[in-house]
Amino acid sequence: MNLNSLHRVLTLNCDEEIIIYLTHVKQFWSSLMNNDRDKMMKIDLHTMEILQLLALDVSCKDAKTVQSVVLDDKVFVNFNDSDRAAIWNKLQEKREIILSLHTFFQNIYYLEACVNCVKRLVVLSRLRSTLRSATSETGQRRSGSLAQRAELGYRQLWLYAMRHYSKMPREPESDDLVARPGHEKADETALHEMAVLAQKLGFDSTRITDLIELSPDRQIARAVLLKAQDPERFQYDSGIFEILIDRITECFSLAVLIERQLSCDFISNSKTKLNT
Repeated sequence: MNLNSLHRVLTLNCDEEIIIYLTHVKQFWSSLMNNDRDKMMKIDLHTMEILQLLALDVSCKDAKTVQSVVLDDKVFVNFNDSDRAAIWNKLQEKREIILSLHTFFQNIYYLEACVNCVKRLVVLSRLRSTLRSATSETGQRRSGSLAQRAELGYRQLWLYAMRHYSKMPREPESDDLVARPGHEKADETALHEMAVLAQKLGFDSTRITDLIELSPDRQIARAVLLKAQDPERFQYDSGIFEILIDRITECFSLAVLIERQLSCDFISNSKTKLNT
């Protein structure tokens, strides 16, 4: 166990995901031993270090490596030849990468980066102390059963975080406004798009609303409304001002991306240069 990373695990607030990962690790190695606890105790650390991160199903090289080390008594050294042959047969049936506690602690850094993204959408509390429990209380409004909506929506938020986590570094923990070296500000567009996705999936929270307000389109629409009329002579009803902003941003959303193509002159010039 990597004790240096244990504090990261304890502060992630995604207990359910951690349990799923560790359960998968246990089930993988246990299945090789027919769920025999005594046999599981005979699996040595060297064996796990050699086999971890190999993927027999997608890599012929990995498959040959595993076959060689298992059948040649280089791993599972506490088992006899017959046992190792049976283990090799079970390994050939596996369709996933071989995981271990080492890979778990290595993946914690990636998991932490994604967690920091999703945390921006919710407010954790003593009663709702994990991301999954917090998002389950944010107001699903889509069709389907509650369990299906919550699970599919939650997974899509994680997929977004996995793709864009580098744009959304962890929020500062203190109110210290002094700039610190190496601290990057989150991309407001990425934050806004994540909040919009969460809202479309049926989630709702004050944080989601606040992030949606960061929309560049909404800021432009707000400025247009305020500049369109002399503020000394006109004012908007506070009850419909946000609705007016919504209408203008809806107009922005109708814009179609222009697919730019290389001009004929550029193509012909490129061919000429290649020929010369």
